[in-house]
Amino acid sequence: MLTPRTRLGLRLTALLTGLVGVVNLFSAATPNLHNRSEWLREFLPFEVRAGGHLFAAITGFVLLTLATNILRRKRVAWWLAVVLLVVSIVSHLLKGLDYEESLLSTVLLIQLLLLRQVFTARSDRPSVAQGIRTVIGALLFTLAYGTAGFYFLDNHYKVNFGLQAAIVQTIAMFFTDDSGGLVPTTRFGQFFADSIYAIGGVTFLYVLVMLLRPVLWRDVVSLGERQQAQAIVEQSRPSSLARMTLFEDKTYYFSPAGHSLIAYVPKGRGAIALGDPIGPEEDRRETIIGFQQFCERNDWYPAFYQTLPDDLDLYRELGFQTLQIGEEAVVNLKEFTLEGKAGKGLRTPLNRLKKLGHEIKFHEPPISDALLSRLSLEGLVTRRKPPKLKES
Repeated sequence: MLTPRTRLGLRLTALLTGLVGVVNLFSAATPNLHNRSEWLREFLPFEVRAGGHLFAAITGFVLLTLATNILRRKRVAWWLAVVLLVVSIVSHLLKGLDYEESLLSTVLLIQLLLLRQVFTARSDRPSVAQGIRTVIGALLFTLAYGTAGFYFLDNHYKVNFGLQAAIVQTIAMFFTDDSGGLVPTTRFGQFFADSIYAIGGVTFLYVLVMLLRPVLWRDVVSLGERQQAQAIVEQSRPSSLARMTLFEDKTYYFSPAGHSLIAYVPKGRGAIALGDPIGPEEDRRETIIGFQQFCERNDWYPAFYQTLPDDLDLYRELGFQTLQIGEEAVVNLKEFTLEGKAGKGLRTPLNRLKKLGHEIKFHEPPISDALLSRLSLEGLVTRRKPPKLKES
């Protein structure tokens, strides 16, 4: 659990990340101070200074994207922000000795390093792997596509490309917007050059989304986990929701001691638990805290649906907000009666049913298979099969 001070620091860091992104974009789009630019011209060529503007713009855009993910405590977002801030600091100095912007980026970098232990939320590993494969595949495709195009389309440009020059030109345009002095002489030549920029831009946007995705739920509940859940449910106090936790759509979080469970279903970035934790009372706090931490690591929001009022104070103490959506009727059958004023509302429909020829019979458990079969054939009862256990 984060302390209030740490949460405040995290919010300020996310806000500062967005601010640095805006500053970088504004700085990249505005001209440098004349006296500083004159001094840099003596040491750095135009390509280096122009590249500083380019990377300032790129880092600004990506930092704006990462601001909300910093607030979500994404580990991948932390790494990307740290790398981009180093690039940002250097870019501002190279493009025009903008030490003010570099100082702001340095402050954010220090803040991120101080809070590095807070960023524990994981990304979806298959999605990360897919993003990496996409980069490699897109680079290989674009390399072949661009190299062949520049090599065979010499008449569409003012440059006669050899094989090596075509490869270098393609790589430069895939990773940056540096055309390297490329001047198309036809509309098709311009279209071909723009298509490489488009492939590079779409690829990196897609990869960024893949890197920042929350952990996606996959049905990986093992046979052992379902058997453990069934044993805990059978040993717990009676609950109207207990059997529902054993249905096949549920996934399980087990307490560190293994004596309690929370049955939940992930939906988007939420993990919706059915009812309260099932297990010993003394294990409840530790189970809820463990589930919160588990959800934070997966970049999920934890929520409990249909909890009983017994532990509402505990949920509020642990940072949950409560919302009443209904009440569960509990009837003591041994003391229940239709007599008196309280039963008047039920006696009227019951008498109406008797006049229509209906009859009520009570069958004490255990119910015989013959009776259940008879009721099933008459369409009065549908037997629900217990969930099947699948081997993982």
